[in-house]
Amino acid sequence: MKKALLTVVLLLALAVMVSAQEYWNLKTSIKGIDVMPGDGNNMGIGAAAVVTFGAPDGQYDFGFEAAKWWRTFDEVDSEVAELIGSGDIVRDNADVEVDQGGLKFSALGKYKVFSLISEGKLDLYTGAGAGFYFLQESREEARQNPATGLWAVEKIDKYLDTKGQSFILMGLDGDLYNNLNIFLEARFTYIFDWDRWDDPYEIGSALGLRYDF
Repeated sequence: MKKALLTVVLLLALAVMVSAQEYWNLKTSIKGIDVMPGDGNNMGIGAAAVVTFGAPDGQYDFGFEAAKWWRTFDEVDSEVAELIGSGDIVRDNADVEVDQGGLKFSALGKYKVFSLISEGKLDLYTGAGAGFYFLQESREEARQNPATGLWAVEKIDKYLDTKGQSFILMGLDGDLYNNLNIFLEARFTYIFDWDRWDDPYEIGSALGLRYDF
């Protein structure tokens, strides 16, 4: 009796999975990204991975994304400038190097607006999402040796903050080969309660590949 019941349950589960596959397929993407934070410093570059679910030829996709970017820039440090002026540090200028990286996790949804080509080989899509945003830095700072009293500029690792993020996106998606697609995407991201940058946003773009299982 137990074997018969187990067989029925397995057959029902298989039927549900086969039926669901007609409407919800797994789609995985990898993409190279660039971001321009709202602080006027250098652009960052990185990579992202996306997993979404949606009908093979449907209008909607829903899923999750993880992204990481890096950048390096120089900025003037007022404390270093003061130490140079007083002769405590010998340097050509008060510029210090900052290595910055962002890590983002989010849930997102996409909507296919329409096909630019009648056969559906090139689609225009839009979307939105929200999640968490982490920012870390490794920056040069002036530190005094307590034993000797001498000043030196050293690289210090810092964890800045964890904030929420929301974003909107728009892109073009085209068939490449069989179930492999190529896409180009633009994105505007807003970071909640963020005072590290002059403006709490970033503008970015991405070029990636997606495989539909």
